[in-house]
Amino acid sequence: AGATSQTRMLIVRSNDKLRYSCRWSDTINGGGAHEHYWDATTALSDSTWYHVALTYDGITGSNDPVFYINGAVDAISDETVPQPSGTLVAFDAGSRARVGGSQGSCAAFRFEGDIDDIAMWSGSLNSVEVNTVYNSGSGPTNLTASGAPQSGSLYSWWRMGDDANDAID
Repeated sequence: AGATSQTRMLIVRSNDKLRYSCRWSDTINGGGAHEHYWDATTALSDSTWYHVALTYDGITGSNDPVFYINGAVDAISDETVPQPSGTLVAFDAGSRARVGGSQGSCAAFRFEGDIDDIAMWSGSLNSVEVNTVYNSGSGPTNLTASGAPQSGSLYSWWRMGDDANDAID
């Protein structure tokens, strides 16, 4: 499949748990490409703000993503079986990353709530870096400032209304 069909999705399922999914090329299970997903354990409550972070290096199929909710690691409760094989399909021009909504056959995954500040890095943050962002306080964190976690690998950042010119992408 071409790059335009490749997606990464972070959604909240109907059971109020986070799910991350991505597409892997498959070298074992019949070839081609398939979606692989992982679900977090904690059910999120309505009318409660959460700091959610997900890290995933995707180097091999045996690597699982790490969900963080309010700075704490949240265990994986479910995932596609078997483990991904092959390689993570390249995320390049024309690929889609979806947070908070989707369209077409995935329209049921629309997030109904508020989202504030979304950031993506080209590298995987470690737990100390995730907690630096989480513990930065109630005001907006300047992710481009010197000393911010992996500021040199910040890929995209949407500040959601702080200023009309505050997006980086």
